[in-house]
Amino acid sequence: MRIDLPNIYGRIHLLPKLLKLAQKHLKLRLNLSFEERKIDLITEQIDVSVRFGELDNLNDIIARQIGQNQNRICASPIYLNLQGTPQVPSELIQHICIGSIQPDWLLNNERGEPTRFPVNIPHIMNDGDARLQAALMGLGLVQLPDWLVQPYIEQGSLIPVLTNYEPNPDPIHILWQKKLHLQPKVKAVVEALSQP
Repeated sequence: MRIDLPNIYGRIHLLPKLLKLAQKHLKLRLNLSFEERKIDLITEQIDVSVRFGELDNLNDIIARQIGQNQNRICASPIYLNLQGTPQVPSELIQHICIGSIQPDWLLNNERGEPTRFPVNIPHIMNDGDARLQAALMGLGLVQLPDWLVQPYIEQGSLIPVLTNYEPNPDPIHILWQKKLHLQPKVKAVVEALSQP
């Protein structure tokens, strides 16, 4: 089975399900890749893929939504005690932010419309785990998915900010080729990945 998964989400949430499935079905052979790019399942001969966001061109593809990806802005109590808490998205430019090279973050404006707000990013990191660690150390504000930051919010290590401006969540889908729909191995993987 050739399976393509998003990097961090795949490792944290989906890999354990697939390993458990392989342990149960000893003849199942997993060929896993962890990518953030859009792939063409048919051209690249991928049996099953998981992707975030809206989907396009589903002519020969079946999709099943398995969750949502909600981005949240958080910071450690240390950072917020020293630098204060932004009250509106336009204040992000005055704060130290941890992000990728993208110079803005997507949030909803006062009217609930998706809007890109400029941010001050002196700490550039292309890896979500690295950004999380930097935020936990008090280096600045970070915008990361809820499935990554929620355990730290529950512990009190991170505090969400600007919650009234959070962007609309992106759907998370499992994708597979229509021609493989009835294959038992595909059905087994899709069912395993669909479990909460």
